Amino acid sequence: MQQAYATSGQIAKSGATRNGYDLSETDTGPSIHQQITAFFKSLQPLKTWGLIADALGLKEHAAKHRAANHRDYSIEELQVLLHSDSGGEILEMLMADAEPEWWRALKINLNLSKALAAQAQWQQTVMSLDATPIDQPTRRKLKKVINADRAFNTARAQKEVAAGLLHQNVNRPVDRVMAATAGKAKIPAAGMRARV
Repeated sequence: MQQAYATSGQIAKSGATRNGYDLSETDTGPSIHQQITAFFKSLQPLKTWGLIADALGLKEHAAKHRAANHRDYSIEELQVLLHSDSGGEILEMLMADAEPEWWRALKINLNLSKALAAQAQWQQTVMSLDATPIDQPTRRKLKKVINADRAFNTARAQKEVAAGLLHQNVNRPVDRVMAATAGKAKIPAAGMRARV
């Protein structure tokens, strides 16, 4: 490579360039393939290739190349990862900073599912405490937790109903749908006048 630049006195750089810009300057971070490998390494730091081979059904040689980021994951391998129990985390990596409307709605539902799972877990803990003999001040604190849980369930149910009604009534004005869900106003049937 030095002979190609003999007249200018420059030595060829090993870094790739595109349109005169060094790719390291325009790179925004690790690729999705590197992020997936980092995800596998977080699950199993030693012999990550073994986990990759088991999860994706690869031979040792191919799994070692994936673990070293020498080879990209195929579409079929990404599909296997999305179908796994960790598919939600993989999907979040794939979506990165994208914010289409369907993704925002799905993230809300995913977060709601996580909250419901956490709520169910601590409800079991609270119920086990309620059955044990405890002193009066602790019983009052437990009652506050139970009441907060009821308030949370009520608020969650209202949001779920509103979200469901909004989804079903996409073409209707939002203020009328929200008024109907709150029960504050009745929407008159077509052709009928509202009473004042």
